[in-house]
Amino acid sequence: TVTCFKCLTVAATGTPGARLEDCLVNWPAEDSNDEPEASAGLVCQDPDCEDFSEPAASRCVDCALCLCDAHGKIHTRKRSTRGHTVVSSPEQHSGAIPSRNCPLHPHLPLNKYCGQCKMVVCDRCVALSHGDHSNLKDIQTAGDEKRSDLQSQLHECGETWSETIREAKETLSTSTAEINESTEELSAQISADIEEHIKNVRKREKELLDELDQVRWTKLKELEKQSQLLEEKAYRAECCHFLVSKLGNSDLLS
Repeated sequence: TVTCFKCLTVAATGTPGARLEDCLVNWPAEDSNDEPEASAGLVCQDPDCEDFSEPAASRCVDCALCLCDAHGKIHTRKRSTRGHTVVSSPEQHSGAIPSRNCPLHPHLPLNKYCGQCKMVVCDRCVALSHGDHSNLKDIQTAGDEKRSDLQSQLHECGETWSETIREAKETLSTSTAEINESTEELSAQISADIEEHIKNVRKREKELLDELDQVRWTKLKELEKQSQLLEEKAYRAECCHFLVSKLGNSDLLS
């Protein structure tokens, strides 16, 4: 079956002799000559406008639809479009606003979201292909739900990242304190080792100086002893010389 989106007539297309065009009497055919040409001037593109033949008097910036005078007023009062911006001139912003109409039915706005197919569709798409699908919502409702879900996810991610950053800062602070403490301990150990080495060097220096002094005194004593021996020999030599000079010839020869 197919449901007309305007009059809600249900047509059984599966019955013998039924024709699809009989079910779509309230829709302008895409290839029909009734479709307004750009050269013929702007006409109302509201799905509820009869035959889409009323001249456009305004334009919805959000839907990118041209609206006649009557449907322009209705557009601003409908719950789903009351927040849209409607400008008085249909040509205004016509080249600056990207089309939000259905690619399959360009004269109809994308105003429904099929959760089963995960796509944005128009009323005609709903009647033809998505009417019996689950989770079919108004595009504003679906957008608000998606926005709320994304904001919730972003908030959750923000909290997770905040906690991760906080833990990382705490870890960094702890590591910095440990590094500083280890540096101070190593510096104190190095200073103590240097002092110990200096103490050992000075001790060895004293030992070597003492050994040198001991060797010097030993050598000096040996030299003094040799000097005394030489003096004794010199004295004896002098005594012998004196005796030789005082003895007579007979004494020397005897």
